Amino acid sequence: MILSSTENTLEKYSSLSPLFSEAFEFLLSSDFPNFEDGTIKINGDKLYCTISRQKGKKKEDAKLEFHRNYIDIHFTIEGKDTIGWRATKDCKEIDTIYDKEKDYGFFSDAPDCWVTVKPGNFAIFFPEDAHAPLVNEEGNIRKAVIKIAVNP
Repeated sequence: MILSSTENTLEKYSSLSPLFSEAFEFLLSSDFPNFEDGTIKINGDKLYCTISRQKGKKKEDAKLEFHRNYIDIHFTIEGKDTIGWRATKDCKEIDTIYDKEKDYGFFSDAPDCWVTVKPGNFAIFFPEDAHAPLVNEEGNIRKAVIKIAVNP
């Protein structure tokens, strides 16, 4: 997991994946407050972005999700998105079995730590990072999640 701001992202993170440069160019050049909710294809199924507004939940209601084929960049547009984290290898309690077609599954283990992603900041979650997003008891969260194929 990486927690950072949008400053200097291309230089710092572009080498992590062949598609990171394209993902961060999209992130830095987009006018997210004016985008409608929905999915935007950036580079087919290899790289796309989903924008949504969702009601925040309590920590005890958040479940750790995991992916195998995509890296997530969670970028907060409005509100605060508190996200739980735990290494996937340390998760033992399966809540929802992995769905290969949808590329997700859920654990019912508790996160080891929590990070708050404020507007303009982002968190990157790799397949080895189980994450429980959308925690905010104060209101809604508007965010963009950029999905980057692990093997483009």
